[in-house]
Amino acid sequence: MKLTDYIGIADAHGIESFKKKTEADDHFLGCISIRAQTNRQRHAVVYMAKLTETGEQEVESQIEKGDFVGALKTLKGYAVSLSCESGWEKSFKMIPNPDLDPWYKEEEEEEK
Repeated sequence: MKLTDYIGIADAHGIESFKKKTEADDHFLGCISIRAQTNRQRHAVVYMAKLTETGEQEVESQIEKGDFVGALKTLKGYAVSLSCESGWEKSFKMIPNPDLDPWYKEEEEEEK
């Protein structure tokens, strides 16, 4: 069984980025860390996951559909191993949940 390491950002609205770790350069790693830190009000975290090919395809399919909440739920369901930056575990357990975003307005989502 082939496993691939992924890294990215997830928050109350689901997966924001999903990238193979082998394709993540230092610039990307630095940027996602800063982005997650500056969006903690949305419980943003940097996650690391190991996925099978089936898991990769399922997550990518959800992302392509624009279902970022579903993509994070799928990632959590298919990951062989899954973790986030130390100290952010509680946030990671609570997401996805758009209601955790203090500025989230349901009607904005419906307009899209």
